[in-house]
Amino acid sequence: MYKSIYLLFFITFSLFNLGCGEDESVNNTQKFKIYTWGANSNGQIGERIFENKKNPTQISNTNDWLSIITGSLNSLGIKKDGSLWAWGWNFYGQLGDGTNEDKYTPTRVGNSSDWSSISAGYNHSLGIKKDGSLWAWGDNYTGILGDSSYDNKNLPTRIGISRDWSSISAGGSNSLGIKRDGSLWAWGYKENGLRDGKGEKINTPTRLDSANDWLFICAGDQHSFGIKRDGSLWAWGWNIYGQLGDGTNEDKNIPTRIGISNEWISIDAGVLHTIGIKIDGSLWAWGRNDKGQLGNGSFEDIYIPTQIGNTNDWLTISAGSKHTLGIQRDGSLWAWGYNGYGQLGDGSSENKNIPTRIGISNDWIDVSAGGNHSVAIKK
Repeated sequence: MYKSIYLLFFITFSLFNLGCGEDESVNNTQKFKIYTWGANSNGQIGERIFENKKNPTQISNTNDWLSIITGSLNSLGIKKDGSLWAWGWNFYGQLGDGTNEDKYTPTRVGNSSDWSSISAGYNHSLGIKKDGSLWAWGDNYTGILGDSSYDNKNLPTRIGISRDWSSISAGGSNSLGIKRDGSLWAWGYKENGLRDGKGEKINTPTRLDSANDWLFICAGDQHSFGIKRDGSLWAWGWNIYGQLGDGTNEDKNIPTRIGISNEWISIDAGVLHTIGIKIDGSLWAWGRNDKGQLGNGSFEDIYIPTQIGNTNDWLTISAGSKHTLGIQRDGSLWAWGYNGYGQLGDGSSENKNIPTRIGISNDWIDVSAGGNHSVAIKK
């Protein structure tokens, strides 16, 4: 449910995944296999057989994938040659293949081979090409595509004329972007992404504040996060379950500082819960916890960032609807939260309220948690 701009110290931790809805390839020398599991109601795990998978299963039978990302019921990926691929639910054109028909196996999107990063929201998708141009497609009811209209698009559509976009994040009802100068931009249902829709719809990228020190962004379902150059964490949007992490359940309509730590390097926002990693590799979580998606061993909501476990070796994380995935420095894959569709990948349908190791492989590179499915790449 990221990247292009990195905190300098984070480069030592992860190849390319900062979490939260955007994925970007590092270079064209790396190539990986793609694995999927969980719900397959609309082909979102890339198989024509509409059966849920409880274990990671390789699809595509190629090893030329560079990055992957999941939407609610769909998945996107970039291959080594810079081509864009998509599969799953396509009612709003969020796959970008020019149709509104679901795709049950990875399907190439257009002929371009210059995609550098992608982000999948609930029903829309965003992408940045190597020239820094911004593209969008899918549901546009709230102006979330940013093309000055409210019409859905089933093909990647150029947004504006700027070629200085460095990072994007597609959320549930809003989109976020950072330009190369460190400025923060937003569009969609009000700039804060509040669920109640009290504000106007904004259908073009609009600068959110006057600062030029933003490094990282994350748009959740109805709440958003940003990390500044000093490592401080900021949040805004819907907060009924404490998913902003400020100790309250009051919505915030402007970026609000969360705590006093200057050690944040990665955040991923699910529908109602949030996961983060600090510079020391520690894992933190807050928000809704009804299915154990925070991983602290309970099912109680948390209103402030709370450390999960005592290990300091987390590399990358991804928050889905009600499940969470993570990879540790040794390449091992971990999962916790709701597991009714097998989306944790441990071979069962039982929920887990603590991080649970998935398999014995230490070759996992990147992972993304969707609505009720999961996608990952490995060596």
